[in-house]
Amino acid sequence: MSDNKVTAAIEENRNLFEDVAKAQASSISTNKRYVKYTILNYKKMLDELCEFIEGYVSYKDKDGETYKGKVLSTTVHFYEKMFQNGGKEYRVDFDLTQMQDISKDYLKGSQRLQKLIDEYKQENYQDNRELKSLIGLTENQYIKIMKVHKDDMKIYLWLLYKDAPHFRKSISSSLLAAYKNKSTPVIHEKEKM
Repeated sequence: MSDNKVTAAIEENRNLFEDVAKAQASSISTNKRYVKYTILNYKKMLDELCEFIEGYVSYKDKDGETYKGKVLSTTVHFYEKMFQNGGKEYRVDFDLTQMQDISKDYLKGSQRLQKLIDEYKQENYQDNRELKSLIGLTENQYIKIMKVHKDDMKIYLWLLYKDAPHFRKSISSSLLAAYKNKSTPVIHEKEKM
């Protein structure tokens, strides 16, 4: 068993991922089927987390001196940028029929990140303090991303079933407020042009 925070976060939210996978997207009413929403581009975010770690290891293997003392501050700045303005630079349009694929891609990206972290926590990298710190920052960033994805899955299920007569999902008032506030990183209905 890994001490990887990515693994723990997925396991902690397993039931929610399963609910999304089992959701009856085919039951989306015609009027909701074509409503456009925006969501964080989780695939891009997770790819960038992986590429950042891989880029650091490649840099360290080839040079290791050019950015000495700047790696961690650069990492913090880069990760903070992902959520600025409600994640505006990292948003994509989607409709409710695409959420299951978004969730599958999220799990694939998480698995890739998990493998990278596990690989670089092994013995031959254990003396690299900077890499340990980078991995710690990356795991913390993943937890932030997971928090939003968890909220998005709850919002998705609520949207999907809110008009269903017998099977309704509810969300907390704070999550409903986040859904309505476009400056938050969760799912929002796309503004009509």
